[in-house]
Amino acid sequence: MFAAKRKIFMTLRSLIVLKAFSGGGGMANWSLLGYAGPEPPERVAATRQAAGRTEHIFQMLNSSITADTSLDFDAVVIGSGCGGAVAAAELACAGHRVLVLEKGKYFSLSEMSGVEGEALDQLYERGGLVSTEDTGLAVLAGGTFGGGSAINWACCLRTPDYVRQEWATEHGLKRFATDEFGDALDAICKRINVTSTGISHNRNNELFIDGCQKAGYEVEDAPQNMADVSPGAPGAGFICAGDRYEIKQSMTVTFLRDAAAARVPAQFADRCKVSEVTHSKGVATGVRATIIGSDGQPHQLTIRARVVVVACGSINSPALLLRSRLPNKNGLIGKNLRLHPVSIVTAKVPAGAPDVVSWEGAPMTAVSNECARGPFGDNYGCKLECPSIHAGLGATGVAGLSKPGKHFKQEVLNLRRLTSIIVLVRDKDSGEVRLDKNGEPRLYYNLSEHDQASMLDGLEKAIRIAAASGVEAVGTTQTALGALRTLPPMSMVEARAAAVDGLVADVRRVGFPLYSVTLISAHQMGTCKMGSSAQTSVVNADGQNWEVSGLFVSDASVFPTSSGSNPMLTTLGTADQEAAAAKLQALRQAPAFGHQFAHKSRSNKVLMTSCNFQLDSGSQCGCVIQEGWALSCSHIFCAKHAQEWFSKSDCCPVCKNNTTNAQMTQVGRPPDESRLQLLGMLLTRPPTDIQLAASTAINFWEHQKFEEFRRDVTREQEFAVRLKRFISSSRKELTEVETLKNAKKAGTEELRRQLREAEHRLKQDRDEVATLESRIQQLSESYRQELSRATGVQTPFRARMR
Repeated sequence: MFAAKRKIFMTLRSLIVLKAFSGGGGMANWSLLGYAGPEPPERVAATRQAAGRTEHIFQMLNSSITADTSLDFDAVVIGSGCGGAVAAAELACAGHRVLVLEKGKYFSLSEMSGVEGEALDQLYERGGLVSTEDTGLAVLAGGTFGGGSAINWACCLRTPDYVRQEWATEHGLKRFATDEFGDALDAICKRINVTSTGISHNRNNELFIDGCQKAGYEVEDAPQNMADVSPGAPGAGFICAGDRYEIKQSMTVTFLRDAAAARVPAQFADRCKVSEVTHSKGVATGVRATIIGSDGQPHQLTIRARVVVVACGSINSPALLLRSRLPNKNGLIGKNLRLHPVSIVTAKVPAGAPDVVSWEGAPMTAVSNECARGPFGDNYGCKLECPSIHAGLGATGVAGLSKPGKHFKQEVLNLRRLTSIIVLVRDKDSGEVRLDKNGEPRLYYNLSEHDQASMLDGLEKAIRIAAASGVEAVGTTQTALGALRTLPPMSMVEARAAAVDGLVADVRRVGFPLYSVTLISAHQMGTCKMGSSAQTSVVNADGQNWEVSGLFVSDASVFPTSSGSNPMLTTLGTADQEAAAAKLQALRQAPAFGHQFAHKSRSNKVLMTSCNFQLDSGSQCGCVIQEGWALSCSHIFCAKHAQEWFSKSDCCPVCKNNTTNAQMTQVGRPPDESRLQLLGMLLTRPPTDIQLAASTAINFWEHQKFEEFRRDVTREQEFAVRLKRFISSSRKELTEVETLKNAKKAGTEELRRQLREAEHRLKQDRDEVATLESRIQQLSESYRQELSRATGVQTPFRARMR
């Protein structure tokens, strides 16, 4: 009961303080804190223009939705974060028709204010209020177009070698230990402009580096994916509130833009929540979703696609798979939740020292791996880094380190003097994502004893780093320790060292009581685990679900364990590797498909096409045609259905795309004069037109062969179903016959047993009768002898009686 009340108190306190200082009415408090807040939009636009950065405005499909809609695509990507963006770019650039669905809202740069509170409401999952149900650990995740890349810091750390080796050896994912994965990381780093040279550090990171060096701890620069890493780069400190300057090379600046500019441009939809992935007989067929249309109302959206890429993040990806009623035979969907739990050490510099102002300049530009090995030497330790803390979250942290009322007011006025170090644990143990009664994800996670030991190790080193940098007071978020503990001055070496040792001892003694310490997670991983066996994982090495073909998962949820470093590069590299398999799946549904068509083409010399018209029953018309209506969207229809449809509509009956060039044409072997006419026309056209014509022809060929293959598969599946039913019926009859036979056999054995028992009883009765007769004879003889002795005459008994 006390723990529950403590949870409610901590939640309410955090919400009240956050609301009071993060924006809105809280802006009145900013000047008191020395917090300038974000720059006005016109100055931001001028800075961006001077730097030569041009915003790409993404067009959303929502503008054309006014009713329940069904659409056809080659691939549908659910989620626009790191994994989804790479998948969309790779598929679109390969010539496939791609639709990207995003649950959150797309904000153009002019729609972002840079205000902390508004950013939390608009850009973060559930307004930044996600927490674990059982322990209250706060979870921050992206909830807007661009996913986590829209709000994360720019720290880009590669997958540690020991993690890659662990995944290769212990989980059978050998690709991670190869140069191929290293090359993928190189290509990713080049595309998002990761640099480790010329990085400038703000005051917070400078203190961290200085403290590490004086304490004798390892420290290094953290590579950044920012266009400007120079001192005072405009907007660098506000990238967690929406990158209005486009200084960070997020997904909207890189891979999503690549997808939009592809030869076959990807399409996008925001405010679109996918309720389930549709699948039939072990094959993914598309998704069902609810989308906010141009009229501001929700509408049902059905997407048919041969490839479905789930990239919703480690919270929502398992939730979607669970809602989709996958077989989930091993029960692992949603399990293996890793969070990289974070605790914070906060310190205050002396009054005469330069202010820290942690919200200015690039955050997290240095990292220490001093305790990465961990207290048990198993590489499940922690990293030490520096966060960027703005007024709202900063004041919330101060509230946890001070007494309510006057003491809080005094301490929050020192916000500019506060420096922070985060302890990011590579958690060895895991939690779980479950669905609530409404089908929404809920998180359950408990910090294990192993991971508590790792965090205590990191807290000790972070305290010693802060003390070595010259701060006057230092503390943790453990409620039992209270306010920051004042240290003796640097000149009192022994007394200061003793005070630090005493604080470290208290930190270890207090530990992590439930709801009495602030823990945070900005990295969620592992809930759709990748592996080499269907018994121990959710997806295979290509990211494809073991149970549903054509269903891929492309985000950090596929990590076998926690990555031990900021997971963005690992996610991008893994998604890049998975994209090759997804592209192959989009091109064909089975490995034998291309060979089957090649054989048919050589023998028949004709491209066999069939009507794509969707009947009321849900199946296609499917009649094979030589002459029909061919559309630029690669759909084709027989004369009967085309004439019926186009007499009342000018859009494709399958994908609903507008078409102005629907016409009757030969879709089998064209006549020679048509071939010559086409050849002559192409010879007079520029190369770009020829390339476009070739691209259209290839797309048409791929689509029609896919439809042909799908019909073949359907027929085979129907035959397989009938065969299965026949086998099942035959087995049932055989079972019944065998049962009857066994019953008769059992009845016969019972009769024989009863007969043997009757014979045995008869024999016993006969033996008993013989025994009685013998006894009677003995008694009769004995009686005659006695009578003879009594009378002295051997007279028959009857005569004597007379």
